[in-house]
Amino acid sequence: MNAEVDTRPGFHWQDFIASPARCVSLHWVADSLEDTADEASLAVIARHPRFQQRLTERLVMRHHLTAPSALPVPAEEDLVIFQLAPDGGGDLARFCGMICHAITFVREIRAPRVVALKQRFGTTAFLTALANRALALPSSPYVDADALDDGFADTVHQDGLVCIACWLAHQPDELRAWLRLGIAADPRLDELELPHQEAEQRVAIVRRAAAALATEYRRVAAQGSGEAERSHNE
Repeated sequence: MNAEVDTRPGFHWQDFIASPARCVSLHWVADSLEDTADEASLAVIARHPRFQQRLTERLVMRHHLTAPSALPVPAEEDLVIFQLAPDGGGDLARFCGMICHAITFVREIRAPRVVALKQRFGTTAFLTALANRALALPSSPYVDADALDDGFADTVHQDGLVCIACWLAHQPDELRAWLRLGIAADPRLDELELPHQEAEQRVAIVRRAAAALATEYRRVAAQGSGEAERSHNE
């Protein structure tokens, strides 16, 4: 799991406006710089305040984006999505899909199976699904088939992508253009048929999953910082 997330407490929209490149995949950062830097340097450039204005100008020109200061302000509950790592789309889809199928996970009570499911899908994602089972989709009933089967994992991911696509459809065009350079970069999002009856519920799932994922990213980042500090002191 990638933990390159904005870890500042109390993230506000102004934080995005000040550092929009943090939400852009390094692939597009490299493209805007015409591949003149290695990956390590790109990561520094994308996050360093000194380079934000110049990099933002390049991204805006290259992708015909709306300048960050002119973007419509997202709903308060959507801000957390802009805080996630730009390459965290796969993680977000997994968390969303597991909430969609939460009833499947809730009904599994055999200890060895629970352990195996946590190993397969991730402990935090598993616990997030259980905590948000009230949002489980009625069209995703309990599956008698093996939840550890690859086919079920594919279904979970696909449902997660549909959730993200529903959420993305609720965003203004100007915001979507920026999001497609990061968290919503998966090209399959443009090919999915969106369910009208469950759209609002899926939007709620994305918001709940994103909040849990941001918390997990911060935990991983803090753990990494703690280990680095201990190593330095030894």
